[in-house]
Amino acid sequence: MFCFFFFFFCVCMAFECIDIVHCLLLLLSGDIESNPGPPNDSAVILAELKNISSGQAKLLSEVQDLKTQLNTTEKTISDLSNRITQLEKHYQSLSTVQTQITVLETSAGTTARHIQTLEARFDDAENRSQRNNLIFYGLPDTNHSETFSESEELIVSLCSKHLNIKIDTKEVERAHRLGRHKPGQHRPVIVKFTSFKTKETILSNGKKLKGTTHEIGQDFSRSVQNARKHLIAFARSKSVAFSCPCKTLFLGSKRYVFDEMSQSIKEMA
Repeated sequence: MFCFFFFFFCVCMAFECIDIVHCLLLLLSGDIESNPGPPNDSAVILAELKNISSGQAKLLSEVQDLKTQLNTTEKTISDLSNRITQLEKHYQSLSTVQTQITVLETSAGTTARHIQTLEARFDDAENRSQRNNLIFYGLPDTNHSETFSESEELIVSLCSKHLNIKIDTKEVERAHRLGRHKPGQHRPVIVKFTSFKTKETILSNGKKLKGTTHEIGQDFSRSVQNARKHLIAFARSKSVAFSCPCKTLFLGSKRYVFDEMSQSIKEMA
């Protein structure tokens, strides 16, 4: 709009200049008949004005192009601003999710520790319930339908013949084979004694079975069995006398335990 008024102002000034020049020429020329005046240069001036007009039009066109580019740039900036706003919202959402994940991780850690505590308590309760149990290996297993009473008689006989310990069937609360009968294999017999003292007496004499096909072991939970397996393997690799009454290994003056989390042997302080 400013360019248009400026152009109009220039045209008006040009025409006024032409009128002033004409007046001056008329005054200088004297008699119009003897001196008709200078040649008429209006065509030249008009041509120049047309050139100016053309330049103004070109300038206006360029300004319009710049305006179009500016509009495009503004739209691009607006789009980028919207995308940044969306990214900020997305980041805030991710931040919320991260916070939730942190809370869940903390909760999961607490739950894991709680489960570990419960497992330890359950494992301890299981081992306490099995503290009067012993497992006998290598006993003949020819009868696939062996009764509890027959299993008890086998235990009483073994204790009498090989351990020189006389026990009554009343001291055996329960005895039975483990697993299904398979020809050529001897299923172990698990026995629950009525007295812990009876169980300990028989276990302490188990060394008398060395050199025979029989063996006596304690009835531990799976967790303790796994720990003992690793501890005993570790002890045997040292070629030193050891003892492993439950899940603590005594190797010389040192004590070792099996860490479930790292699945490794650790020395106790």
